Amino acid sequence: MFDRDYTVRFLFRHHSTWHIYATFILFILPESLTRARARGAHLRRKQEKANQAPSGRALGVVKSIARLFSPFVILLPEHSLDANPLKRRGRDCNLFFIAIAYGLITSVTVSAATVYSRH
Repeated sequence: MFDRDYTVRFLFRHHSTWHIYATFILFILPESLTRARARGAHLRRKQEKANQAPSGRALGVVKSIARLFSPFVILLPEHSLDANPLKRRGRDCNLFFIAIAYGLITSVTVSAATVYSRH
């Protein structure tokens, strides 16, 4: 089912591929916070958790799911308060529409690949 040796040979077929992979692992993947900042964030999180009132298991699960999706808040439309007179006032939905378009294109691509792989 899963041939580990084939995967390793595929990934490291060329010497340059290994360098790209190593560069990714060394420079892009590491934690962006320093140890002191990460420790501070960890302590703040512990303190917030200790200050919260105890809640039931279901509420804890809902809160953890909400925390999981909280980075997507950046995609929500926001009020534009620009001083640009050429731009209309109201909500700026550009990032929201880009995210919706990306999701639709991805779902169509995956579903087309699934349909054609069955034939």
